[in-house]
Amino acid sequence: MKTEFCFSDELVKHVLCTVECEPEYVFTEKELAEVSAESFVLLKQNKFLTWRQYDYDTALFFSSVQGDQCNPRYLRKRKDGKYWANPADDEGLDRILIEERDIPNWVFDIKKVIGQIRQMNKLEEPFDSLSERIHFIGSKDVSGDRVGIFLALYDLECDLGRELLVLPNSTGKYARYIVISPSQSIESQKLLNSLNGINISHLVFSDVFDDRFAFRSGLLFSEAKAELPQSLRLTGRVEAERHIVVVDNQEGGLTDANFMLLLELTVALKTTDEGWLQSGDGNWQSIGRLKNDFKRTFDGLDFEKFIVNGRKKYRLVIPSEKVTYDRVMLKKIKGNAVIANLADRLPIIRRKASKSR
Repeated sequence: MKTEFCFSDELVKHVLCTVECEPEYVFTEKELAEVSAESFVLLKQNKFLTWRQYDYDTALFFSSVQGDQCNPRYLRKRKDGKYWANPADDEGLDRILIEERDIPNWVFDIKKVIGQIRQMNKLEEPFDSLSERIHFIGSKDVSGDRVGIFLALYDLECDLGRELLVLPNSTGKYARYIVISPSQSIESQKLLNSLNGINISHLVFSDVFDDRFAFRSGLLFSEAKAELPQSLRLTGRVEAERHIVVVDNQEGGLTDANFMLLLELTVALKTTDEGWLQSGDGNWQSIGRLKNDFKRTFDGLDFEKFIVNGRKKYRLVIPSEKVTYDRVMLKKIKGNAVIANLADRLPIIRRKASKSR
């Protein structure tokens, strides 16, 4: 029997994603119990779900019966505890039988989740709802800077972006703003760049929290004092379909497409006078995906400034001598002729001969 409320629970995820789309959504027992009857009991016991009386006199009811979801109805209780769902207008529809568990009675208390986050992470300053969809959770002092933490419930990227761009004007001034959403991520690199310019980072729950809503091993705040990487090594190893690279003694894997782009940047850095990779229209999206892959993989480093752009060209900012690679291993990677061809273009790194005595 479950005894704790945790983020990894499937019902918790379902409820959070639902209120992300519609904060005032009212659940039926049937909907919740079908995801997890055990978790439904737990959420009730811990008062994350509260029962609310349905307004039988004026509220319109929409059933979950296949083909009937768009038909407005009114509920009338029968003597046996069940309900007739009568059509709201005269369109020749028959009444249908509804049970108590089909009626929307259960409301999820998002403030209870915010309280859990505040308690688990020892956040300071009072909670504040800035609107129905965006809430100030609290703040924390990080290396002398005050970081503000917010919860945003938006199902459309355009609405989320519009709200976040004006966030610093509607709340206290912080060195950095961390905004968290249950599942909606931002894909537009242009929007991400604009948010970064006003010190706003947007993350989703799975990237931020462990099972009990505690921040993952400093991930949330590492961005506040991030530094540029000082060294990069391309090992030529592939593990679990990820290309292994080492950044400042941290080892991690990049996807195939992102690694090929990194290899192109490395070839340009090593074989041209200024290290620029010429690019076409729209390639800033590929650069954005590479930066995001780096951010997800390596902690505590600034990858926004790791790659700089000119007019249709990009360059690694790290000094050429700090970028190393295993050329032989890169050429041996199977199933990818592009990587082999790029590796062929890399200069051979010769070890310095040791001085004779």
